[in-house]
Amino acid sequence: MESNPTPTTQYQQVVVDVPEDRVAEFHAFFARFLAGPTGRGRRGRHGGPHRGHRGHGCERREGVERAEAAEQPETTEV
Repeated sequence: MESNPTPTTQYQQVVVDVPEDRVAEFHAFFARFLAGPTGRGRRGRHGGPHRGHRGHGCERREGVERAEAAEQPETTEV
């Protein structure tokens, strides 16, 4: 029995109209698309690391700071 399965990928031709002055740009885009992910890991929408929902980190930090402030006695300066 042979262990190499035959690929089942089916291809379909796609035709796209591109303005003449942007053909080179289209070819570069298409090459990046065919190359797949670049392997830089999970990135956020604008290229930075994904940080989850907006504001959650700030809320947690503020809670910790409040708790720490409550534990420390107030000092008065002379």
